[in-house]
Amino acid sequence: MAYDMAGNIVDNLRRVADQSSGTLQRKIINELRKLTDEISSIRQVLVDAEKKQVRDDKVRDWLSEVEDVLHDVDNLVDELHFHVSGRRSTKMIREVRKFFSSSCSNQLVFCRKISYKIKKYMKELHRLGETRRLLDLQERPEEAAFNGLWNSNPPPLRENIYIGREKEKEKILHLLVSDDDQESIPVLPIVGVAGLGKTTLAQLVCNDEMVRNHFDLRMWVHVSEYLDFYLILNKVIQSANDSTDHTSPEDLRNVVNNIEKVMMYFDEEISTKRFLLVLDDMSMKENCKEDWEDFKRYLTAAAKRGSRIIVTTRDPVVARMTGTMETCELSGLNEDLSWSLFESFFPVDVQQMLSNVQISEVGKKIVNKCGGNPFVIQAICGMLLFRDPETRWHLMEKDLSDILEDGKDILSTTVELSCDDLPSNLKKCFGYCSLFPKDNEIDVQTLIKLWTSEGFIKLEEEGYECFLNLLWRSFFEESKRDEEEDKVTKCKMQNLWHDHAKSLFRNRCITFGSDFEGVIDVKRTRHVSFDLHLDSLWQIPSSLTEAKGIRTVILPSQLQWETDGRSDESICGVMISKFKRLRTLDLHNSGIKVVPDSISELKFLRYLDLSQNKDIKALPKCFTKLQYLQTLKLNNCGRLRELPDDMDKLNKLRNLEINSCYSLTHMPRGLGKLPNLQILSDFVLTVRPKHNVKTAGGLDELSTLNNLRGKLRVKNLGPGEGNRSAKLSEKQFLRSLVLFWDMDNEFTAADYKSSLEDLQPHSNLKDLSISAYHGTVFPGWLPCHTNLVKFVLWGCRGCSHLPLLSHLPALRVLVLEEMASLDHISDATLETSPAPIFFPSLKELRFTNLPILQGWWRIGELDRVKESARFPCLSKLIIEDCPRLTDSMPLFPHLTDLLVLKNTHWEPFQRTISAGQVLTSISKASTSSSSPNSTSSSSSSSSSSSPLSELRTLRIVNITTDSDADDMFQSLASLCSLAGLRSLTLDHLEFIENVLQGFQHVTGLQELHIWRCDRLMEIPTWIYDLKSIQNISVRLCPNLSIPPDRISSITSIKKLEIEDCPRISYVENLLKDRNFRR
Repeated sequence: MAYDMAGNIVDNLRRVADQSSGTLQRKIINELRKLTDEISSIRQVLVDAEKKQVRDDKVRDWLSEVEDVLHDVDNLVDELHFHVSGRRSTKMIREVRKFFSSSCSNQLVFCRKISYKIKKYMKELHRLGETRRLLDLQERPEEAAFNGLWNSNPPPLRENIYIGREKEKEKILHLLVSDDDQESIPVLPIVGVAGLGKTTLAQLVCNDEMVRNHFDLRMWVHVSEYLDFYLILNKVIQSANDSTDHTSPEDLRNVVNNIEKVMMYFDEEISTKRFLLVLDDMSMKENCKEDWEDFKRYLTAAAKRGSRIIVTTRDPVVARMTGTMETCELSGLNEDLSWSLFESFFPVDVQQMLSNVQISEVGKKIVNKCGGNPFVIQAICGMLLFRDPETRWHLMEKDLSDILEDGKDILSTTVELSCDDLPSNLKKCFGYCSLFPKDNEIDVQTLIKLWTSEGFIKLEEEGYECFLNLLWRSFFEESKRDEEEDKVTKCKMQNLWHDHAKSLFRNRCITFGSDFEGVIDVKRTRHVSFDLHLDSLWQIPSSLTEAKGIRTVILPSQLQWETDGRSDESICGVMISKFKRLRTLDLHNSGIKVVPDSISELKFLRYLDLSQNKDIKALPKCFTKLQYLQTLKLNNCGRLRELPDDMDKLNKLRNLEINSCYSLTHMPRGLGKLPNLQILSDFVLTVRPKHNVKTAGGLDELSTLNNLRGKLRVKNLGPGEGNRSAKLSEKQFLRSLVLFWDMDNEFTAADYKSSLEDLQPHSNLKDLSISAYHGTVFPGWLPCHTNLVKFVLWGCRGCSHLPLLSHLPALRVLVLEEMASLDHISDATLETSPAPIFFPSLKELRFTNLPILQGWWRIGELDRVKESARFPCLSKLIIEDCPRLTDSMPLFPHLTDLLVLKNTHWEPFQRTISAGQVLTSISKASTSSSSPNSTSSSSSSSSSSSPLSELRTLRIVNITTDSDADDMFQSLASLCSLAGLRSLTLDHLEFIENVLQGFQHVTGLQELHIWRCDRLMEIPTWIYDLKSIQNISVRLCPNLSIPPDRISSITSIKKLEIEDCPRISYVENLLKDRNFRR
């Protein structure tokens, strides 16, 4: 790590020395060159030192001292850069300064201070250079990196690998869902040594469909070695709320700050549900036994019968202490499974190389030395992926043989080898991640920005490749992916790697939590995180303020919802006054109301996050003195009115995030002068005369920002020549664009069209949203954007139809909302024949509040097109508040995820089912006449081709119909084709009993919700007898009654909710009885 850092410092020192002529004394420049030579000399042995430090404490201590000096020199470089750029600015504006001044801007005083520091560092480096000879450190160049065993760059993503735990999984599933009469809540321990996959197995079980269906609630909590009863309950409640999203952030915030409310919330919200709670990586202290008994006793008293707890632990003692069910003891994988895991780790092109007999034999020897430990196998695969199999795999096999012969632990040694195998810059990136708590979900783009701010990587463009490198080596595991971009967006670090990262950076990185008992090394601590919600000054340990070299403060455990906070500017003030060398400062959602002027004293700051501090109204004028600032986050600062006028002084700014800053009135002039700006989330145009137009930037500010990427929202658009000056067609890296017109002013239809014509984006654009556009037609460039994946129109009230979109090959999502004049979708004059494939990629279609929409085409036009048009791969269709939409719609027989019909007509649904039935019947007849021996295959084929046969969720709300009774009942009879339906919601339906009768042959139904149906008199018998049903909710059905002989049947359903049904209020009261519930 020090090797890479020393190289960067040497380059920067040379650059400062070369650029400082005229701004620094010649003597200082000469001293800088001598300092550069001294660092270059000591750098030559740093590769050897980093290799030897693992086994030699003296070398490790020496290397730590070198890093201390390098950090000081790094600060010196920044100070010189700051001074030199300041001197140049002073000359340019001819500002007169007094010569005799005590401030560092005085050239003479500044040079004396710099000279003193250089001599001090030279002396320390000279001493360390003498010591290196005593440690016998040799000059060694860094090994050339092997690019990896793949044909593409960067390497392709792979799915998380799960092999060899099928039997254990099935056994646990059986134990979890089996009935029992235990009074105490059952606890199932999963125990095994590190790396066997206990957490992975628990994840597989927790995400299994059987578990999802059996338990109302699944919660996951990582447990430290200190079992804090209140803290665990707190985490359980937050995990439960993440799963259900039932409680509002405001209510939940009030709960988690009060132990009595925590327990009350648990009683009211969690104890009513059958839950599965996973307590991951439990390693309690001996004195925690009583705490465990108290915790379990409370859960037993509060939990609904059938709830379960899974405990994963490395410690058999913990397993025996906590377990009441049969323990699942994990052992290593056998040879066949180990080899399968080894093979599956690599990309396809690498797997083909394993067909080479020699390479395969070496691979199998390596696998046999791994002891069947999945973690070890994947860690070694991660190293092999970056080694030439023909020349270097056999060296890995030899290393493993030596480890086993020496009697060393294969697991811990493999961890050390893997980290030692990392390039120097990746070691720093990896170690820095120890700041995030265990099991914390890390946002990948945020992580890359943090790495950049600390200088671990130079450019953010390189950051994702560095992340992928660590991902492929198994240091990270993927937790969320952007399917469209095929990029990982969220990740987690496995516990073993997290432990080693903390060990690797043990004095450099400190995490403060409620159970922190460590010691702060005030000299060497550089990076700090808080594993708690920080919003008050008293939460900052006093000993931390003595550590003057702090470069990072981040808050990875802040609550996700906005808080009022218990602080004002005091937290920010303390950070500024005590930590002058900060590069990274994260104070999001910490209750800051005012950003103090002293923020400008953090002259080395690269990354600042003030998001979710909703009371911030403005940044101080001196804010733009932060010349090194690369990332500024102000998301969800709802009262922020303006940005500083001279933002162009922040010439290193790369990322400006101002999402959801609804009070922002305008953008300052000068943004277009920021050459490095890549992320600009919003651009707000001024709309009212009272705003200072002289300081407000127009769209011409965007003209030079051609490196913008990600998502850009342009707000308060209007007519005028200025729209073309944005030059959006030159923004080739933009992925998403939102165009929002000013809603307070009206313009002519021609003005609207002209303004949108001038805003044509680059053809690479993937997502386009047009809002409050009141023109009657769209520009000609829209249908030409063949790369569009998502297209949204909102509030475009002047449009009567859309341009031709059915041919767009990549379009997956189409959303139309709040369009008052839209009476049809496609214009017949443009669509004389259907596209080769009608919307070939469309997955999601949403219509919301289209009051006069009658159909896809004009009534009576293009009958041939209408009859043949159908969505080939549509999986989600939502039609809400379209009261005049009748039968002029393409068919949607292939829906899988969701169909919502709200305040619209029954006919499009009826037509899809009926047309599909006709086609199925024709297919059956054709197959039957052609081959008498194909009965079984015909049956199977027709079943799979039935309309909506794979639809899982259906919601019907306030549907009307123009059909007569016979047509209605005929379509209801076709509902038996919904074989895959699992969730059904029927809301505010006049013909509720007829509809329910139509669903009686849907035998796989699991959830049934009936709301606001005045005409529902009783629940049909078939629902009581349906074996698959697990969840029924009935609300606001005033005439519903349940016969006495059916009460036991309906109350035996796993989850039953009855609200505001006066005729069965006694059942509702019965369900509220806790003893009955349990």
